[in-house]
Amino acid sequence: IQNYSFTGYSFSTLFTGSNSECSLDSELAKEILSADRIYWIISFIRWTGVRILEKQLKEFTAREGAKLKIITTTYMGASEPKAIEFLAGLPNTEIKISYNTHHERLHAKSYIFERNSGYDTAYIGSSNMSYAALTKGLEWNLKVNAQENKHLIQKAISTFDTYWENRNFETYDESRKQQLIDAIGMARGG
Repeated sequence: IQNYSFTGYSFSTLFTGSNSECSLDSELAKEILSADRIYWIISFIRWTGVRILEKQLKEFTAREGAKLKIITTTYMGASEPKAIEFLAGLPNTEIKISYNTHHERLHAKSYIFERNSGYDTAYIGSSNMSYAALTKGLEWNLKVNAQENKHLIQKAISTFDTYWENRNFETYDESRKQQLIDAIGMARGG
């Protein structure tokens, strides 16, 4: 994680991948450690991205009452089974995956952090869970907070919940490992 300052919980900003400002990976690391519930919707998840936040994710999910929910897809075969398996193995974590990428082409990227204090934040933009996207890639991500934009945070959580309940997103667990591997292989043309 790069060593940049933190923008805080009541300041909205735009992250553009520039080296002259706070880095998205550094921000997400701090957000993870201060959240009570986390909701991520990411079209693909790669081990290089998970590895950046591995320590913080382990610490967060080990806390009593913590909740990490992730929605992703096998679209274009870009997700890596190792990354999804690691996340699914964390306590207090649930993952749903869309295998039906011919009809359900989820391309959204949103990292939502809900807090009992009400200082909720969300990062909505173009960064998937990969090293390049979270560090120096030419990505745009808008950070919004509940103090300035409560309605946007509420809409992001509500939309996440709608997707979560959609039957096209299937709960992932160890018993579905081969289905995940096969779906990713097929999406890659293999």
